[in-house]
Amino acid sequence: MPIEIIAREKSITVSSVGDQLKKGLEYYTRPFVRGDRSKSGHGLGLNIVQKVLKKYGYTLKYDHIDGKNSFTVEFFA
Repeated sequence: MPIEIIAREKSITVSSVGDQLKKGLEYYTRPFVRGDRSKSGHGLGLNIVQKVLKKYGYTLKYDHIDGKNSFTVEFFA
């Protein structure tokens, strides 16, 4: 599945076609441990990203527009 990356002066957005997230971004940035690895789910990836961004004062935002999931890192919120 192709992705689109848009770099601007104060942000980077990564978009791809997909279903809208069922829960808010906050849910997906929490650490999650599962005993059964065969089940789908999220893990530590977005949690680590969120911590690094917060350390540098950046923000992560999510939008679902026209069938695309877009994640944007804003460098100077």
